Amino acid sequence: MNLKFSGFARDFREVKENRSAIRRASARCIIPLRRGHMNDTENVAFLDAKNVLLLVRKLARLDRERSSNRWLDGILADEEQKSGYKLKVPLLNQAAFLAMAYSALVWLRESYFINERAKKTLSDRVERIFDDSTLVVNTGPKAKKIDKSCPLELVRRVRNSLGHASVEIKERTFLFIDTNPRNSDDWAKIEMSWATVGQLCEFVILTCNDLLYGAANRLQPTIA
Repeated sequence: MNLKFSGFARDFREVKENRSAIRRASARCIIPLRRGHMNDTENVAFLDAKNVLLLVRKLARLDRERSSNRWLDGILADEEQKSGYKLKVPLLNQAAFLAMAYSALVWLRESYFINERAKKTLSDRVERIFDDSTLVVNTGPKAKKIDKSCPLELVRRVRNSLGHASVEIKERTFLFIDTNPRNSDDWAKIEMSWATVGQLCEFVILTCNDLLYGAANRLQPTIA
C-alpha cells in the first residue's frame, strides 16, 4: 500500500489553528448562565463531537455528489489509488460511523449525561429509535430493561460498549455488547444499523448543543 504523509504536518498545523479559532468563537457564543455548568475540557469535548458530526454530513454530501461530478470523482479516485485501492471506496463507511459514535458517546464527558434537563431532552429523542425495525435488543436476566420506557439505558449500554471496545462491526450493522464484570447475568447486546447509530449520535449532540447554547444557536437535525 502506497501511503504518502508528506502534507500531513502542514495540514495538521492548519487544523490546530482552525480548531483554536473555533474554540474561541464558540466560547463567545455560549450563554454565560450555561457556561458555569461545564468546564473548558467538557466544552472542547462537545466541539470535537460536533466536528465529527459535521465531517460525517460532509462525507455523505460528497458521496452523493461524486456520481455526477467528474472533477470530484477524479480527485477521490486519485487518493484511493495512492492508498492502494483499485475500486471506489464509499466515504460514508463503518469507520466514519464508529468515529462519530466514539466522539458523541464516549469522548463527551459524563456531565452531559447526568444533567437532568439534558437527560429529559435526550430521553424524548431516543424514544424514536425504538420505532426502527432494524434495532435488535437482547438482555441478560439481571439486566435493566431497554425499551421506550427506559431509552437512556440504551445510551448507557452503547456508551459502555464503545468505551470497552466491545463492538462487532458487521456488513450493515454494529453489534454493541456490554457485560457487567461483577455479574455475568447483567449483559446487553444491541444491534443497530449504521443509520440508527448515526441518529443516536445526532440526538446526543443536538441535546448537548441545546444545553450549552440554547435555542438561539440550535443545530439543524439531519433527521426530522
